[in-house]
Amino acid sequence: MDHWLQRLSEDPEAAEDLLVVRDLDHRLPRAEAVKHLTLIFEAIAENYSEYRDYNSTTTQSDRGEQLFMLLDFLRLRVQYDRIAWHLRPVVLAHEILARAGRSEAAEMWCRAMAERTADVAGALTKRLEELHQKYGMRLPTIDDRLAERFIRPLAIDRVRALVAPAVDDARNARPSAAFETLERETDELTQEPTGVGLDVPGWLHALEHEVRKARQTRPGREAVPGSQWLVDQRPLSLPEIVEQLQDWEREPL
Repeated sequence: MDHWLQRLSEDPEAAEDLLVVRDLDHRLPRAEAVKHLTLIFEAIAENYSEYRDYNSTTTQSDRGEQLFMLLDFLRLRVQYDRIAWHLRPVVLAHEILARAGRSEAAEMWCRAMAERTADVAGALTKRLEELHQKYGMRLPTIDDRLAERFIRPLAIDRVRALVAPAVDDARNARPSAAFETLERETDELTQEPTGVGLDVPGWLHALEHEVRKARQTRPGREAVPGSQWLVDQRPLSLPEIVEQLQDWEREPL
């Protein structure tokens, strides 16, 4: 970034047109400019799908000095992602229940999680609406993410857990309640468009992965290279599991 600023300062047109170049080393210390510009560029690079959304669907993107609007939306998205990360153990527990066929327990787990996260999900949604009103724009990728309210991954887990039983039933030419449920759940997911149509929805990628994995287990068929664990698994004792869960709980939402 320092090198780029140096090249800009040597360009007469840039020095004339860009305020940052005119103020550089005067009102604006170079080190401060490098620090903030680096942060901005890294934020865009790490959230490129949201940047494409902003760049292709909003008129605000036509003016570079309004980039701070996108950054405000990204701050909210990162806040949501941070909370979702701390909820990963809860999501993993639901996935285990769903894959074990404990559908009733999985449903109870999902309802409990929805109740416990309702307030924080509502607060984030309210903040999103405030940004909509303040800047007069929407970003579908970020709207979709916050609309998950932390529980949409659980619905996707339930759908993924149905793939293997459905494939097994089809392989053995028998009626499949799992496939009927899978079809119904998938239809419901397709009723909620996501993003701006530039990328395949994440749940479709997850479903494709499950189908591929289920087909790899077909008797007499060799597994695709790389489908096995790349690192040996190490079973944990109950005290070790409790200790790790306590570590998670020490981190505030």
